[in-house]
Amino acid sequence: MMISADLSRRNMFFGLAAMILLGKNASAQESSPIPSGVSSALRFLHTEDYTPLSGMHLLRVRNINTDEEASVPVINGSQSSLILNEQGFSRLDWLFRDWRENISVRIDRRIYLFLYLLQLLSERTHGIRSHVELTSGFRTERTNSTLRNIYPESVALNSLHTRGQAVDFRVSGLSARVCATLAWSLDLGGVGLYGDRFVHCDTGPRRRWGDPFPA
Repeated sequence: MMISADLSRRNMFFGLAAMILLGKNASAQESSPIPSGVSSALRFLHTEDYTPLSGMHLLRVRNINTDEEASVPVINGSQSSLILNEQGFSRLDWLFRDWRENISVRIDRRIYLFLYLLQLLSERTHGIRSHVELTSGFRTERTNSTLRNIYPESVALNSLHTRGQAVDFRVSGLSARVCATLAWSLDLGGVGLYGDRFVHCDTGPRRRWGDPFPA
């Protein structure tokens, strides 16, 4: 199936997700039941002619810096009662740590659910077991300052990485351009495209960058 056709057939999903996927007003500290709109978006991916792959509720992540891997359940319960798995999220917090200083923080849970949805879409599109390749999660202020000295054009002074509100990543089965397009459609926050290397997403103000950024 061509990705462009696949995307256009999912306009309903993207329209829904853009409005209520962990909504703009959702607190980064929430770990209660998923908002009803998010449940609907997840159910949409599980319906029609789609047969879920095994382990469908697992978010699979590999940290390319440490070569650590984790397959973590992010959703508990049935489709009619979907609950965030806070214990699983805590495991991911360590995987997303500043590996240079071995310091972790509580990552914005919207980041994890966003990555989970992209992984689901890749699996649905290609029928393969996809995973997220994490290139950068949390950074301490010291790490961010060091990286900014090395890469002044791509590392922000007040980066949301230092607040646990940003991720740089790739998803197996999806190109960086497609990931950036989907991220922008989902209206999570900021989206940056760094060529074929990775995509940046955060839960800050809505903005985008990258040359050229996908339409």
